[in-house]
Amino acid sequence: MILSISLIVILSIVVFSLFERIRLPGLIGLVLLGIALGPGGMNLIDPSLLSISDEVRLLALIVILMRAGLGLNRRIIKKIGPLALRLSFLPGLFEGFSIMVVAHFLLNLSLIQGGMLGFIIAAVSPAVVVPEMLRLKERDFGKRNEIPSTILAAASIDDVVAITLFTVFLGIEGGQDVSIGMSFLMIPVEIILGISLGAVIGFLFSLLFKRFHIRGTKKVLLILSVAFVFHKLEEVLPVATLLGVMAIGFVL
Repeated sequence: MILSISLIVILSIVVFSLFERIRLPGLIGLVLLGIALGPGGMNLIDPSLLSISDEVRLLALIVILMRAGLGLNRRIIKKIGPLALRLSFLPGLFEGFSIMVVAHFLLNLSLIQGGMLGFIIAAVSPAVVVPEMLRLKERDFGKRNEIPSTILAAASIDDVVAITLFTVFLGIEGGQDVSIGMSFLMIPVEIILGISLGAVIGFLFSLLFKRFHIRGTKKVLLILSVAFVFHKLEEVLPVATLLGVMAIGFVL
């Protein structure tokens, strides 16, 4: 496993740099590298590493969202709040329902199956969006209208909406008794609970770090460990934990 990790890290750095040099997104190079190294390509990755790939992806996503939260501040949130909220709902809903109708007529899927497909496609990927928006912020692109920050704030809420609607359509397709109205009502509840709990955790961390001198590396390990535990709450409570992770970074 250690050899596989070393191979991935070294080749990722090289491929990312090469793609940046030829004016292509480094992320495309990383995707192609993953395909080449994985089971569908040269199969050079240790199976034991592939078996924990879900946890590794979760680790990366939490780090990315924490960075996104650290990149926001109160002044920016006040300025972009209403726009970010609209951006969280309207484009994703329009895209999801449009694909649902098109898939029904072009692919001969039922409307329910089309809805599942629509909201799989409509969901944004924070793992892609957040690093690119942070890079744009570093270069001061769109700073006057805070465009990168707006997209950062909207990306996770958009995911909550898309996942909720996908779950609704999946439940209907599976013959479950799903209340569409209740599912829609749960979206703001999940968002509010996630942000509130994340803000409380971030506030407690800030008090802890003011009261005790803790080395930077220990702070990072402690914050990430709590963020992983917090994410597991999603399995037992209606909480948008990814938004909560961003809120922890925002408060810190």
